[in-house]
Amino acid sequence: MVSLKRLSVLLVALAVVVAGCSGATVAATVTGVEIQDEDVFPLAGSTDSDIRVSGDAFRGTLTLLVIQRALLQAAAEDFGLVDLANQPALDAFLQNIPQAQFDAIRGAVDVGIQAGRDPEASANYIVTGQLIVSSVREALLADPAFLQDVFAQFSEVLVATCVSHILVASPEEAAAVIDRLAAGEDFAAVAADVSIDTQSPGGALPCPSSPYPLGPEFGDGVLAAPVGEVSGPLVTEFGFHVLLVTSKDGPESFDDFFADPSRWLPPQLLDSGYADWEQRAIDRADISVRSQVGTWVPEAVGISAPPASP
Repeated sequence: MVSLKRLSVLLVALAVVVAGCSGATVAATVTGVEIQDEDVFPLAGSTDSDIRVSGDAFRGTLTLLVIQRALLQAAAEDFGLVDLANQPALDAFLQNIPQAQFDAIRGAVDVGIQAGRDPEASANYIVTGQLIVSSVREALLADPAFLQDVFAQFSEVLVATCVSHILVASPEEAAAVIDRLAAGEDFAAVAADVSIDTQSPGGALPCPSSPYPLGPEFGDGVLAAPVGEVSGPLVTEFGFHVLLVTSKDGPESFDDFFADPSRWLPPQLLDSGYADWEQRAIDRADISVRSQVGTWVPEAVGISAPPASP
């Protein structure tokens, strides 16, 4: 479990006092919710009320906040996720994410600080964004409408497999591996000897699971491979894979799929489902921007500059 204290210490050590604006000015509204200028400046790189950022920087940052506000509203409307921007929810999320994700967040905050962003504003924006993605993806895995659509359109790739592979860097090495296996050597022993995938003991990948986390080429190749026979080499961005598929198992019905969708669902389909939801959330939001700042352009998902003065 990741301790929130580490991020808190980081923020305290690097925090900069942000001077308040003399009067709140509405930069944009998203379906009735206001975003003030003073919400934008700290994330845009201004930590002093007397120092303003460029118009382009202000519009770019305001665009990020508008999009995030639209996603928060849609998450509440679509899935009942009403507390994603609250501090207790952000704290709980940070305390339970994997170390690698925590380190990535801390790195992104550091990058923002180097660009002049206020640490607290940067951390809040980044963590909120991560929480939205995580929460909505979990909600989609429990959403009958989304899963029905996936099952109807992509049933041929909803397959959990047990597969081992030996990954090498060249076709010549792959041919040598196949020769050794044909001569009777043990697959796991050859994998331990020559495979450059040192994270999979004996070449065994998680079982049973979708074969697609290693990419579409690998997933399609595994589904096309015979069961119980050495096959390959399968060429992917990682190199040359010699495969041994020991089982393939798909859901027999929608109820079977719905009972444990994460077992069958390729991550690319969940990514696509989230991206579609995100676009719909932005499209249906009622967004307006103060005329002196610019105009919201739905087609560009951004804010255009106001016309130049004559």
